[in-house]
Amino acid sequence: MMTETRPHRFMALDGIRGIAAIAVVLFHARAWISPFYCFLSGYLAVDLFFVLSGFVIAHSYEKRLLGGLSTKDFLVARMIRLQPLIVIGTVIGLAYPWLNHEISTARDLLFLAMILVINCLLLPYIFDREMFPLNFAAWSLFYELAINILFAIVGYRMRNSVLLIVAVLFLIGLCIAGTIEGDLNQGPWRKDLFAGSMRVGYSFIVGMLAYRTRLSWSAHIPRVSAWWVLGATALALVPNFVGTPRLLYDLTFALVLSPLIVVLGAQCTIRTRSVGIFNLLGLLSFPLYAFHIPVKRLFQVADLPDVNTATLACLALGTTFVSALIAGLWVDPIIRRYLTERYRRFSKDGRRKNLVAIQQCS
Repeated sequence: MMTETRPHRFMALDGIRGIAAIAVVLFHARAWISPFYCFLSGYLAVDLFFVLSGFVIAHSYEKRLLGGLSTKDFLVARMIRLQPLIVIGTVIGLAYPWLNHEISTARDLLFLAMILVINCLLLPYIFDREMFPLNFAAWSLFYELAINILFAIVGYRMRNSVLLIVAVLFLIGLCIAGTIEGDLNQGPWRKDLFAGSMRVGYSFIVGMLAYRTRLSWSAHIPRVSAWWVLGATALALVPNFVGTPRLLYDLTFALVLSPLIVVLGAQCTIRTRSVGIFNLLGLLSFPLYAFHIPVKRLFQVADLPDVNTATLACLALGTTFVSALIAGLWVDPIIRRYLTERYRRFSKDGRRKNLVAIQQCS
């Protein structure tokens, strides 16, 4: 008889995160793969990432923080989780302005160095309309880190009733931001600070609440195949709407579909023969997200003779996936282990148990 396993870390959520990351990659490559593009709602994967993050961080860290884990140790663990691959992606992103002949004076070089340092710290460069010009996708990690700080300071201690009120306030702001622009494809630009804050605030808190209340809803939510949930996730990121239907779908996804996907994923059981696939999707998810924009821009400005758009797209996407696999299997684990050990060595209290880095977070 086929055995099944339901890992403590909610393995199906790894698969969901991987599908969402692939949707983002293909959404940003849509101009290259026309007329075969899909995932025209791929930008909504970010809202799904935020729900996943709220759920998984509440699962991994609430009890630790209540049990004495310091805010400092939590934030160090989060930076070790998020920063290395974003730094690598941002450094790769240096090639775009250089090869695009945007650096012609010492002043240009100074500005580029300043942007590099600021963005590698997961901070936005607020003096330009694009907050992360070297690695466009890093904007969501800035909001992720900001909400993590709030979680570590006060969020983990807030009662569900209070969190629900705060979520409603964020929801109102989200609806306002969406109505103003006509969709939720907002966040990367300086003008999107309000919209980005509303997106992460609502979705992260909903993820927290979903985890906290899981004992009350788990008995009433059907256990469906993880493959069906992955398929539903992919389909939910495909639709192409314009005008009012676009806004209505975006709000529906953020308010209902993304929390529902996470809840269904948390209920899933994974057959033993499928574990490797879900592990692979989880492994690829963050490296794909961190690398895909710098690699795409690198191929945009690379002087490759006699290469048509289809070939260029295949080269860029292939390079992105291969580099993500290498980073996920070897580069990221090695860097994270090194940084964790260094922090353990120089930590004043030396409490190793507080320095277990969170695994597989968006």
